[in-house]
Amino acid sequence: MKKILAVLFCLSLTVLAGSLTACQQHEHSFAETLSYNETEHWFAATCEHTEEKSCLSFHTFGEWQTVIEPTYEAKGEEKRSCVCGYYQTREMDSIPGSVGLQYVETADGTYVVSGIGTCTDTDVIIPKTHNDKAVTGIEPDVFWKRGSLRSVVIPGGVTSIGEWAFHDCTSLTSVV
Repeated sequence: MKKILAVLFCLSLTVLAGSLTACQQHEHSFAETLSYNETEHWFAATCEHTEEKSCLSFHTFGEWQTVIEPTYEAKGEEKRSCVCGYYQTREMDSIPGSVGLQYVETADGTYVVSGIGTCTDTDVIIPKTHNDKAVTGIEPDVFWKRGSLRSVVIPGGVTSIGEWAFHDCTSLTSVV
């Protein structure tokens, strides 16, 4: 609300300044909408003195708003806007895998999940990579008898799941 009032105040000053300021017997006229660049916004002159600017000020941004939610496979995006219409965006990191899982490197240089380790998540996300190498499998019995395990997200690169990997996971309702 303060931003809108500030813009209206500047617009009022522009009209007043335009009516009081003469440039060789000429009154400047200014646009009703703000012009902007990467750092500032202003009301641009609409008369022959196009270099004239009124109410020049730096951008004041609102809070970052999520535009695209990050997932475990893709990065997200946030956006914040100024009252003039200029906005900034920034990338959000993808959701990492569950922390604490144990891995074993395979002969082909990829990794497989080999144990629950210190992971206490009830909704486990197996990451696409570990130590910058692909995660391609889940060994047998990894989540065996994890009664609190509700869901598991398995990336597309996982091509093998060992026997009994999810045996007796009585609360497991979702594997994606």
